Amino acid sequence: MQLSLHARRRAAAYLRAKRLVSKLFKDLAARFTERKGGYTRIIKLGRRVGDGAELAIIELLGNPREAAADEASKKRAKGGSKKKAAESKAAAEASDDSEIEE
Repeated sequence: MQLSLHARRRAAAYLRAKRLVSKLFKDLAARFTERKGGYTRIIKLGRRVGDGAELAIIELLGNPREAAADEASKKRAKGGSKKKAAESKAAAEASDDSEIEE
């Protein structure tokens, strides 16, 4: 997938943080190369009490935690130990938490 300079500049105009733009185009874009569509999930939360603004959670699909959970379930089905599956799930959660902090 070839991402253009124009796309990078538009993302930078919206995000206003060079680190986030870099992470978006280097790390996160690779996660969605095989996906044909449906990149996000939007969960509507209703309206905020103070000013009536609509609230929603926007979630990127195909996160590493889901991939690690799928791999762990495959290993268990093949006869892998539960301890290794739990360790891989914990490692995936730890890596996911580090992405959120950035």
